[in-house]
Amino acid sequence: TSLSAARLVNALRERFPSVAISDVYLHPEIGDLAFHLDSMTAPVAEVRVPRPLVNERRRVSAAMHLLGLLIVLTVGAIPWLMGVFVYDNLVGEAGLPTMSWWALIPLWVIVGSLPGRGLIVAGLRRLLVSDVTPGRYSRHSWLAWRLWFVDALAGTFHVSHLAGTPWAGRVARFAGFDVDPTAFLETMPPPSAMVSVGARVTIEQDVELRGWTMEGAELVIAPIVIEDDARIAQRAMLSPGVRIGRGAEVEAAAVVVASVGPCERWSGAPALRVGTAGELWPDR
Repeated sequence: TSLSAARLVNALRERFPSVAISDVYLHPEIGDLAFHLDSMTAPVAEVRVPRPLVNERRRVSAAMHLLGLLIVLTVGAIPWLMGVFVYDNLVGEAGLPTMSWWALIPLWVIVGSLPGRGLIVAGLRRLLVSDVTPGRYSRHSWLAWRLWFVDALAGTFHVSHLAGTPWAGRVARFAGFDVDPTAFLETMPPPSAMVSVGARVTIEQDVELRGWTMEGAELVIAPIVIEDDARIAQRAMLSPGVRIGRGAEVEAAAVVVASVGPCERWSGAPALRVGTAGELWPDR
């Protein structure tokens, strides 16, 4: 089970600090896994174990998250306050706060409409996340906070509701994602995602393509690349660093932890090659 795999990896890291859960899935036999571990890691005496994070750094991180949460809640309350102003303008009850229609309508276009909120989050991503590069970082770092904040704001603004609409690709490109105009997005890339989408790619609903994960005290970033004509079925999970080859097909609920070759069809958890892309589709 996944819990057993996590416990195994936790025990293995005492001798092999760089081992990941994906190594267990890719090497499910004991002998194969042992050989892989011996080949991937230097002797224990040569491994440099990072020093634990000091409490001061954790306190600063917690304070930053609290501040970010207050900002998200404040911004999320604006549409509700606009409703109060609209009600007062229509009913004219005494004692309620007022705002003119000349101010309410532009405010609704910017903050109340879904495209407007999507563009706000996209602009914030360009400001906070556009300079992110692959690597390993502290989970209490400024970078980790930025990734969390843009995702939290996107959740409050329900930007994911743009998925499947003509706005999806436009907002994604405005946010700085490398998304081809011919790609069809039933899943909006989260603003913190590190993903590249090629021409005529189809990404169905609820696909995980964030491109980063937390491993213990570290934030691990490795971009996802989806090449031209690939198809990613609903609820599939693409691990950071994987590449989906040209014309490949990933079936529903597959957990992809290794790169998929061109025109291959992968399925399962963890996903393995099960055939050729498109072979199960009708002739017409």
